[in-house]
Amino acid sequence: MFIRVTSLVALWSFLVSAAAAADISGASEFQRYCALCHGPDGRGVGFVTEGENVHKAADLTQISRRNKGAFPFTKVAAIIRHGGGVMEHTSRLMPSWGTFYGENVDPVFTDAMLFRLTQYVEGLQDK
Repeated sequence: MFIRVTSLVALWSFLVSAAAAADISGASEFQRYCALCHGPDGRGVGFVTEGENVHKAADLTQISRRNKGAFPFTKVAAIIRHGGGVMEHTSRLMPSWGTFYGENVDPVFTDAMLFRLTQYVEGLQDK
């Protein structure tokens, strides 16, 4: 009986997490959190990073160009999840969005949000 209840609770938690994530788009999350540094268009000039003597955020529209025309989805997702400093040429100033979204509390929701954010960044690429 205990195993059945535990399984039902786990299933319910998964469904609630998936439903919550389904209502949030990568675009809305990008504008809410990422645009402060990367700018609303992803070109690296946001409210926090404009001005002199300020560390500039990466121009997210040029990721594919810097990678011989291919968007490195897994690498970008890892940078978003773990924050800056996990890959070469990334700033340590970028926070860990995996921690922000609570990957230790609700990994299903976190994975869904990070996937959507990465998809959105992929869509920002200059053609």
